[in-house]
Amino acid sequence: MNDVSVPIIPKSGRKTIITGAALGSVIEYFDITMYTFLLVYFAPLFFPSTNATASTLAAVATLGVAYVVRPFGAVMWGWLGDKKGRRFVLTATVVLMGIATLGMGLLPTYETIGFAAPVLLVLLRLFQGLSAAGEGVSASTFVVESAPAHRRGTFGGIVPGSVIFGQALGALTAAGFAFSLTTEQMSEFGWRIPFLISAPLTLVVIYLRKRMEDSPEFLAIEKSHDVAPSPISEMLRFHWRPFLKLVTVTVAVNAPSFVAMAFVVGYLITTRHIPSADVYLILGIAMLCAALLALIAGSLADRYGRRPVAIFGIVGLIVTAVPILVIVRDSESLVLIAVAMIALLGFYAIPGSIVYVLMAEWFPTKVRMTGSAVGLNVGVAISGGLAPYITLQTTIWTGSDIAPAYWIVAASVAALAILLFSRETKNTLLAR
Repeated sequence: MNDVSVPIIPKSGRKTIITGAALGSVIEYFDITMYTFLLVYFAPLFFPSTNATASTLAAVATLGVAYVVRPFGAVMWGWLGDKKGRRFVLTATVVLMGIATLGMGLLPTYETIGFAAPVLLVLLRLFQGLSAAGEGVSASTFVVESAPAHRRGTFGGIVPGSVIFGQALGALTAAGFAFSLTTEQMSEFGWRIPFLISAPLTLVVIYLRKRMEDSPEFLAIEKSHDVAPSPISEMLRFHWRPFLKLVTVTVAVNAPSFVAMAFVVGYLITTRHIPSADVYLILGIAMLCAALLALIAGSLADRYGRRPVAIFGIVGLIVTAVPILVIVRDSESLVLIAVAMIALLGFYAIPGSIVYVLMAEWFPTKVRMTGSAVGLNVGVAISGGLAPYITLQTTIWTGSDIAPAYWIVAASVAALAILLFSRETKNTLLAR
């Protein structure tokens, strides 16, 4: 039964939806990104060793926990989103992230509670990964399903823009602390502050999201009793093609982001010996530009179509990846390095924004959360989980510090093939 009409959301209701979705995504990705930037300070406190490098490597291993768990979290959140509603997942993910992040800020160290400290830290990081597996997808699904048909791209670009903005705030916050506190102060108490300040903001997001009605598309299938009995099996049986397309495109659009944060940042600090505060500042500025481009890309997708805008960004990555890494390797100018990072993350943000719209348009309403969550997070797990290994191995095999650019190009070529042979979805109705 698909004859139930979709209710129209008034402008005031859309403002609440956009605010709740955007602010939640900013806070969630600020939280999960801060862990990456701060672990160099708290690593010895939870993984004590006579060798500082060993402590840091042990802490770095916990980064992978958040990516390994994401596909499993995606299955859970996708099922809940398609069975219980988008708002339920939106609220649950931000509550889980808030608990995990506050817990990190208050967590006693190894010196106080012994082996329980690293175990609890890993567990909290796992909770962060579970939350992230559902946050961006549920927020974008909710926003796109609530948007007027002719503005789905504009609305859809708000969530990826907010995600990148949250990451930018993480980088800029790390830069601010690196400028204002000594290494000893950061290790003693400074690393806890960013985790703690997000707690009251999380409460604001919970309040906003509890006030929202569920998306009109979900309410329509719920009213018509057309909710899928088993969203995951129905998605894999009847919608496996868009699922594989989403995985491939997600790997590509995330490759430059992970290269920037997993390779370029470490390379500039450890090999080029550029002060960490300067590197974080460059990354933060580049991400702010990328967040703006994500919003612009969504708007352009409503005007010119999803495919042309996404293809422009993908081609940009293919053409510029190698020159950008050459600048990172050779340039003595921080301004030129900053421009290179803005280009890398800017070209990433353009197709990255469109993906959040496409995944809503590629799957029907009753399996939209499952298809989007599992496809996106499998792609993120592949890209994020393999990025450190691939960048390291390609550098070793080739003996070249620009080898990570080849990973970006290879992934982008695969995504380009997908987009070239995909139909335009700009003027189509969302499938029920």
